[in-house]
Amino acid sequence: MAKYFAVSVDEALPRQAYEVYLNESGKLRWRAFIDGEQVVYKKEPETTWGQRFAAGFMRILPIRGQL
Repeated sequence: MAKYFAVSVDEALPRQAYEVYLNESGKLRWRAFIDGEQVVYKKEPETTWGQRFAAGFMRILPIRGQL
């Protein structure tokens, strides 16, 4: 049963997840395969401007020691 589950996850992962990588310029990119074609996103997919702003704002706060 575990082997079946592992194979199922391995097969479904490329269709349901994004691959995060650094491009040749060192910029963060997200790669997905939609209908068999590669799509590359420059911004974090499935996020709003407000969510990205909040995440960026949290990065500049001196709270790392509080986590």
